[in-house]
Amino acid sequence: MNIDRELHAKVLEALGNLAFLFPEDVEDAADAYDALQACLALGEWASCRECIYVLRDNVDDEALVLDLAVKETQLTVIEGDFSSGVKSFKKLKKKILTLGPGVYESRKALLHYLANDAPGYLKGLRSAADASDNNPIMLLDLALAEARFGSKEASKQILNGIDTDELPPLGETFSRICRGMIALPSDLPSAQKELGLALMALITNSYNPAVWSILAMCAGWYALACRESGNMEDAEAIVRSVWRILSMDPEKTLIDKIKSEIPGVNGFITDDFSVQAGNIDFLKFGKTVEDVVGQRGKTDDWELVSNIGFILFEKEQKQGLSSFSTPERYFYIIEGMMREINNGGFSQFFFNSTGQLADVLVPALEVINSVEGKKIAQKAVGILGNPSSLDDNTRVQHLKIITEDFEMDLWEECDNAFYNLSEPLDTLMLDYVEKNINEFSI
Repeated sequence: MNIDRELHAKVLEALGNLAFLFPEDVEDAADAYDALQACLALGEWASCRECIYVLRDNVDDEALVLDLAVKETQLTVIEGDFSSGVKSFKKLKKKILTLGPGVYESRKALLHYLANDAPGYLKGLRSAADASDNNPIMLLDLALAEARFGSKEASKQILNGIDTDELPPLGETFSRICRGMIALPSDLPSAQKELGLALMALITNSYNPAVWSILAMCAGWYALACRESGNMEDAEAIVRSVWRILSMDPEKTLIDKIKSEIPGVNGFITDDFSVQAGNIDFLKFGKTVEDVVGQRGKTDDWELVSNIGFILFEKEQKQGLSSFSTPERYFYIIEGMMREINNGGFSQFFFNSTGQLADVLVPALEVINSVEGKKIAQKAVGILGNPSSLDDNTRVQHLKIITEDFEMDLWEECDNAFYNLSEPLDTLMLDYVEKNINEFSI
């Protein structure tokens, strides 16, 4: 078979030297965003949320804040709650529509991909391409999806109609992936060449965690091409080199195909490749509340509040909210309110998991001696009304009704009042912690 053996050797060598390196130093927003992308590729979902919290507390760029909100909806879907993820995503519709035609449909389609719903993903990308008036980037996404889940002939036609001059720098690389998938299994030399060249380009850019997932997918298809040519040993080696990333792909069609056709990969142990995100310094002022409070005067109060928020977040993940003392619960709900409102307003605060503690918000603000904040919260909680329960399903259904399917923003006035708050909530919260330090048991 007339395959490019020189290219194949280069691919094997490059993959053999490939390392998915987690950012060593997270010093600014750009580093934190790279860390978020790395966590997404590595399947470190809890660390993804921590990265989002860090970024949201340290940036004021509206586009980035919106991107983080969208990523939170994606995490909700990945973690198994498709319905809540989609509902939360719909609340962002007006903002996403400002990004351009087809963007809303494209990002909504991705939720189906993350839910392992290939038909829904493909249908969504078709809608995105139509809504975008055949934007080249949207068309390329659709061509890739057609090659994977739909019609290879349709993929080829879409690809042939794209003006490549209008694609971003890696556009040709993505086009090669598409052509390689179309060529499999009937034209192995073409498949091997296209996928191999695409892999080399992606490996060159592997310093950027944003390409890790597509790199792993491309390597998976290249491994299948090797398998088709009878080279099972190289196929297994290729999959092994990217398995830590590839195994995290929520859409399992490619993974299932690899497991079926390259059975040697079933012996891989994903944990051997585990990379933790612990070197992001979310707790740089201390790992206990007492240690953090001891740093008062050495840094801004809001940084210490954020640090304590992460400490309590970890406690919730390990022990649940039922393990919280009353002061811990009060602090956690106020910190959650500040974080959610700064990202998406009171409507997001009530919609997300923080909403389950909505009944604690006003008493919490009262006990820390907040006057302005308490007044705003009372009005916001009054608008929420009295759902029969604050559990997630009941509360979200109640919100859907009173906001007419999330089309109405009932809390805009409250949001604006909060954004103009003159009260030093961070200082009041830390004063409260100091007075009740024995109640913070971490």
